[in-house]
Parts: sequence; C-alpha cells; structure tokens
Amino acid sequence: MPLLGGKCFELTIDDVSILVVTDPLADRMRAMVPIRSAVGLEPEDLLRVMQANFDAALDARYAVARGRLWGVLSTLCPRWKRISPFRGSCRR
Repeated sequence: MPLLGGKCFELTIDDVSILVVTDPLADRMRAMVPIRSAVGLEPEDLLRVMQANFDAALDARYAVARGRLWGVLSTLCPRWKRISPFRGSCRR
C-alpha cells in the first residue's frame, strides 16, 4: 500500500487482522479491521453503517473498500515521550 512518507504494518490479535497506517507528515494514524465481504450487504445495512458514521461511531468509522466492509479508527498520532508500540512511526 503506497503511502507518501508513511509506514504500514499488520497485527493479528485473536485471529483478527489489524492494518495500521501512520502518516507522520500529517501526525495521523489509522487502524483498520476487515469486518466482512461487502458483497451481499443489504441497502438497510449500508444505511445503518452510514448513520453510525454520522451519529454513533465517534472516532471509529465504517468504510467499504476492496470489496470489504471495514471498521476504521483514525486518530492523531501519539506524541508520547514514553515507550509505545508506535514509537518511531510518528513524528515527534
């Protein structure tokens, strides 16, 4: 996945794949989890996902990309001085 000046890595926790993308130029980090195939999503399901993006999901969002429904958390990149799992991934 090309990303200008950023880093991308994948974690697996309890058999769930988590894709983490950092963008040090924008001080942002995004964590994405595939939920299910987008094929066969009913219009009602897509409507509910869009409603959640607007009024219920807070920092998390839902997205459809590459044929899948994803849960996405996009946040400012941590600038902690202490050791963190993302140390070196983000500009200080």
